[in-house]
Amino acid sequence: MRSQTEQHWSNLNILPIFTLLATDHGVELPVLDGNDEDSLLFAPCRSYNSFYPSDHGTVVIYGNHHFDFLKDINLHDKITINNQVGSQFNYYVEHVGIIDLNQTDINVIEADTLKLVTPWPFKKQIEDKSIRFVVTARKDERL
Repeated sequence: MRSQTEQHWSNLNILPIFTLLATDHGVELPVLDGNDEDSLLFAPCRSYNSFYPSDHGTVVIYGNHHFDFLKDINLHDKITINNQVGSQFNYYVEHVGIIDLNQTDINVIEADTLKLVTPWPFKKQIEDKSIRFVVTARKDERL
C-alpha cells in the first residue's frame, strides 16, 4: 500500500510528458508537466518556467522522494529523457551541489542543460524547506 507521499501518477488526471532514465542507477521515471506540490506527490515534474528537452535551453525537473537515487549520482553519469514522440536526449552530469533557494535561484538559461532538483538532506523532514540538492547535466549533441 502506498502512503500519501507515494502516490502513482496514474491517479492524477494528467499524462507524463516524458520519461527520465538513469540506467546506471536502475531508475526509470515518468515526468509530469508542472511543479505544484500535489503533482510532486505522484512523480517528478518539469518546471513550467523551463524549456523542453527538444528546445535550446535549461530543462528543470523537480522531484521529491523520486529523486533519492541522486545521493549516489556521479560526475559523467548519463541521464536520458525520452519524449512521447520517440525522441531521445542524453545528458551527462557535470556538476552536483547544494543551494539555498533563499539566496540562489535555479537558473534557466538558453543552454542545453538539465537540472534535477530535490530537497536536501535526503529522506529527512526538516523545517527549512529552502535547501535543495541540484544535479546539472549537459546535453550530448552527438547523434
